[in-house]
Amino acid sequence: MMGLKKVEGKWIESKFVDKHNHELLTPRSTTGVPTRKIISILSQGSGGHYNISYMSIDI
Repeated sequence: MMGLKKVEGKWIESKFVDKHNHELLTPRSTTGVPTRKIISILSQGSGGHYNISYMSIDI
């Protein structure tokens, strides 16, 4: 389990619990949120797409 928080405009790891771990979901098990929607939401929260340090292909 990992927690993130935004500090002075940058995302930092705020919590990490190694013992709280599980296998990643398969694509069929996910909620079906399109990558472009995820990027859009993260961009809006960061003040624009130029403020995020990854591209759609990274997700």
